[in-house]
Amino acid sequence: MKQILITTGIVLLLSACSDNIGPQGPQVPQGPQGFQGEPGESGYIMEWEGVSFTSPGYEVFLNYNDFSFEGVDSDVTLVYLLWGTEEVDGEIVEIWRPLQQTVLTEDGILQYTYDFTKYDTKIFLDSTFDLDRLSALDTDDWVVRVAVIPGEILSSNGRIDLDYHKLVEALNLPVLDKEETVIQRR
Repeated sequence: MKQILITTGIVLLLSACSDNIGPQGPQVPQGPQGFQGEPGESGYIMEWEGVSFTSPGYEVFLNYNDFSFEGVDSDVTLVYLLWGTEEVDGEIVEIWRPLQQTVLTEDGILQYTYDFTKYDTKIFLDSTFDLDRLSALDTDDWVVRVAVIPGEILSSNGRIDLDYHKLVEALNLPVLDKEETVIQRR
C-alpha cells in the first residue's frame, strides 16, 4: 500500500510539472500596431561655469531659475563635474565625473557630493579634515552639469549608466540655454 501511494504521488507530481497540460490552442495573427504618441521628455542638461566652493560652508546652490526651468517633484537629478580633458585620436575629450566623488588627499578624505529639490541643486564638500586646508585647485572654477531626468524614466529603465556621455546619448538629453523661454514640464 505504501509503495502505491509513493508511486501515485510521484506520477501526480510529474504530471503537475509538465508544460503540456491540455490541448494547445490555435495560432492567431498578431494584432494591429497601436497609435504612436508624441515622444515624451527624457530630461535636460544645465551647465554652470566658474563654480567655486568657498568658506564657511563650501557649498553652492545651482538654481534652475537661471534657465527658466520648472522641475516637478518626481524628477531625479544627477550632477557631473568636469574633471579634466584628454586627447583621443587628436581630439580633446572632456572627462565628466558623476557625484558623489571621493578623493584621498594628504590631509584625509574629501568628498564632492550633492542634494537636490525640484528648484535647485546644492553641491558641497565634505571631508575628514578642516576644509580651509584645501587649495584653489580643489575648490575654484569648476564646470558643473546637472541632468534633470523624469523619475519615470529611471523606474522604467531599471539601471542606468551614469557615464555622462552614455547618459546623454541614451536619453537624448538636450542642453538648456540660459536665454531660452520658460520650460514647463508636462
